[in-house]
Amino acid sequence: MPVTIVDSKLSPSNKPLTLSLSKIAYSGTLPTGGTFRVLKPFIDKMTLLIDVPLALQDEVVEGAKILCQSGAGFQWVSNAKSRYQVRLFAKIPGSRHKIIVEVKPKDASKIKSFIRVEMNPQKASDAGLKVLREMFLVMFLNAPQALSEAIDNARVSRLDITVDILGVDIKDALVHPIKAQKTLKKKILYMAPSGAVQTIYAIFTKNGSGNWCAYNKKLQATEKKKSYHYHDVDCLRIEKRKDPKMHLKNISKMENPFGEVSVYLAGLYPPNLHGDVWPLFLDSCRMRGPQNALALIQDEVIRQSFSQCLMEAGAFWDAGKLWGSWADISAQLIQGLKDQ
Repeated sequence: MPVTIVDSKLSPSNKPLTLSLSKIAYSGTLPTGGTFRVLKPFIDKMTLLIDVPLALQDEVVEGAKILCQSGAGFQWVSNAKSRYQVRLFAKIPGSRHKIIVEVKPKDASKIKSFIRVEMNPQKASDAGLKVLREMFLVMFLNAPQALSEAIDNARVSRLDITVDILGVDIKDALVHPIKAQKTLKKKILYMAPSGAVQTIYAIFTKNGSGNWCAYNKKLQATEKKKSYHYHDVDCLRIEKRKDPKMHLKNISKMENPFGEVSVYLAGLYPPNLHGDVWPLFLDSCRMRGPQNALALIQDEVIRQSFSQCLMEAGAFWDAGKLWGSWADISAQLIQGLKDQ
């Protein structure tokens, strides 16, 4: 049973935030005296492509149709744009999240995978994985061993991995891909009316490392009128969209994607200068990258001062420590799909 902490230092209001210690990767103290907590990564979205032996394909299709007719939370969806003949939503008890399952491609010469699954494992939780597992058991009713092999060999075509940094506002952060200069196609920044940064998108070329997004999660939840789990605590959310081109059973071996990005709490480490020089410099860093922005500064003393501030501001980011729990996270997901 996970131990919880009531984090009054993190929450500025009289309503303390309760966090499970099992969800925290590491934490520390901000120069302002506040606390930051970097939570362990979680999968925000996943697409699985599953092959089915030819001898079992008709049985799988019939199983999908039976599920839709059962009235047990499975809903048939008619969608002319779908590339599959059978498309259904699996409803999760106690949740508005639905898992999309598509079966039998309309054009097998173009689409090789017989089953496509799209879900958010974080929102689906154990209850959602149980529903999906029960669906598979009906589809593979007479071939449980084939089901286990199909899950192991499922290909992950999309994986959105998310990290929440609590106690930090994006306006005080500088998020920049480390190896972006050759593959970065464009970067999009959205600003608040005050001029503060709200969202950063880093969009890469097809052969790049994938797309990044960093944004103010609390603000996004407020604007979209969605629930926010961290009360009044600021949250810098960083998302990495990746096509790992790996089998599900091997995703625990995936290279750490958060080692490809630098995060600086630069707004909290301003040099001893008057005026708006530092915020303007950070904007230059966001567009050009820190090293290119520093290269524009002619004064050696100022350049060294800014470089030192960036070094101190980036010291909190520990991608290795953050990724230490990934093997367990991926193993729990696979076990949740296969567990009887």
